[in-house]
Amino acid sequence: MKFLSFLTGLLSGDSSVSNANDLELDIVKFEPPDGSTLMAGEQVKVTVHWRHSMRGRGVGIWTKPEPPDGVGGSYEGDVGEARQPGQGRVLRSVSLIDPGTLRTVLLVAKDGHSRELFKRRIPVNFTFVENPEREARRQDGIESRITSVTIQPPSGQLPIGSYVEIQVGYSAQSTHGLRVTALPVTDCDMRYAPSAEAANGDGQATQGFSVGETCTIRQVSVRLLNDSDSVVDQRMVDVDLRFGR
Repeated sequence: MKFLSFLTGLLSGDSSVSNANDLELDIVKFEPPDGSTLMAGEQVKVTVHWRHSMRGRGVGIWTKPEPPDGVGGSYEGDVGEARQPGQGRVLRSVSLIDPGTLRTVLLVAKDGHSRELFKRRIPVNFTFVENPEREARRQDGIESRITSVTIQPPSGQLPIGSYVEIQVGYSAQSTHGLRVTALPVTDCDMRYAPSAEAANGDGQATQGFSVGETCTIRQVSVRLLNDSDSVVDQRMVDVDLRFGR
């Protein structure tokens, strides 16, 4: 069995890790194996072995695809298996939702404040071909529309950590249900509260986010997505939100 092993202190260059033994990540295997051909939307399962000794910080672990230009990708989020010091294995997944070749998978670790502890690009060679059934699902809800967006507050100076609430009106016509996302366009440390219910018919969803560092937000991206992660409608909303101490 092939192991890809990385130590943060040696390879990530992150000064917040005290030494090379604080965090170790090993990609144990890909399933199906590297070099396989899949249908668009099918998942590559990635088994990651982890070990860390960072008390009070928590560690979140992700694998993310780096898709080619014009090709969509998807991945599975962290669910907290490595919050406490110790060791174990986590199962993650990556996929391309359009036909194309996946050449790189990112192995990423962040602490409980969303600060990046580790990032490594892993070369792979997965081919994703057209999936007729998924292509039909990609068209689900294509006539649906965002009807209104209200952001409170839309502008101003805010303390770090302040919550911004977003009300999204929609008219959704879908077989499998749509979901609403409203996210600030930023690389700053932020957290968001997604809508818990699927969007169907005419209605409104409540979203929100907070920013954990000094930052200025100029736009919020509001989307309707179907269950194949295809964007059926989108609005870019201008704001002027300045987070600071």
